[in-house]
Amino acid sequence: MTIRLAKIGEDEAIHSAHMRSIREVCIHAHGESEVKGWGYRECGDRWRQSIAEGLVWVVEHDGHIEGVSCIKFNGDHAHIHSLYLTPIVLGQGYGYALMNRMIEMAGERGIKRIDLESTLNAHHFYLRVGFVDAGPMGQTDIGGHPVRYLPMFYMLP
Repeated sequence: MTIRLAKIGEDEAIHSAHMRSIREVCIHAHGESEVKGWGYRECGDRWRQSIAEGLVWVVEHDGHIEGVSCIKFNGDHAHIHSLYLTPIVLGQGYGYALMNRMIEMAGERGIKRIDLESTLNAHHFYLRVGFVDAGPMGQTDIGGHPVRYLPMFYMLP
């Protein structure tokens, strides 16, 4: 298995891994009603710019993308857009490796705070990494269905 920066043209494969993770991993904490719109979206062009900017990493296994992470920057803060693993690579340390790459990139840019909206199933993972809760559970509409999330942040030294 390899962790590497995503390449131009891999957006469909990245999107597929992202949707699989939602449907096969997140469903256990979120349930079918939340996953209905969230885990069955079209790819569109959502990944292209972030890939071109070098902000997307993937976990590749046997020639297939099985994990993805993406961080975005806005001024003096960063936002983790995604960190999703398929069951094939889940629980093998790839989440920590991807997170470390994003934290390192933020540090190199002088960022002091990273925000994210955690899925219910990933909350404990983010706490172990050093994120803290930033408020009560929130809810957003994705694909016409409400999806719960937990706002969190991480302070860089």
